[in-house]
Amino acid sequence: EHLLTIINDLLDHSQMEAGRLQVVKEPFNLPETIHSSFQLLKRRAETKPLHYTLNIDASVPEWVMGDGHRLTQILVNLLGNAIKFTERGEIELRCSAETTSSADPAMALIHLEVRDTGMGIPADRQHRVFQNFSQVDHTIASRFGGNGLGLSITHGLVRAMGGDIHFTSQVGQGSYFFVDLPCELTQAPAPRLPVDELTQSAQ
Repeated sequence: EHLLTIINDLLDHSQMEAGRLQVVKEPFNLPETIHSSFQLLKRRAETKPLHYTLNIDASVPEWVMGDGHRLTQILVNLLGNAIKFTERGEIELRCSAETTSSADPAMALIHLEVRDTGMGIPADRQHRVFQNFSQVDHTIASRFGGNGLGLSITHGLVRAMGGDIHFTSQVGQGSYFFVDLPCELTQAPAPRLPVDELTQSAQ
């Protein structure tokens, strides 16, 4: 798992450097994607005395246009970091949305927030958080692992999807990471017919 993470991070980093990062635009179920991303790290969170919670507001639309795979990558990076640097306490993923039906097409601004009660980031080192191959402290890699690319890639992914990411943090109290993503509202895609039915209809 660790080696795969390193390989995938390096591949994404090289694509970003070359300006070839792939972001698709297709219908996906937003609440389902958020929930599945949260569940991916639940077992890891349960290895610590953590209160691991998910809150999806009723304002969140069901189907949007965007890259569900990349959104999962963003959330897994942020939640994984929160779990890594929080020994006990709380980690929460919240999602809400603002919709604009007057626009054509109708749009939603998705607000994602990952909150933890972990070690926090010193104010004089916060400017390094989104830098390539950078970690806040030189002892981080030996104590917690990682290659210093996760948040840099997350930053690049959010920007590639037309969004914005920022954070606040206090040493000993934890961190809040905020992601705002604009998404076009859409309908659920029509169900695909099984291959045998497609063959019969063609005949």
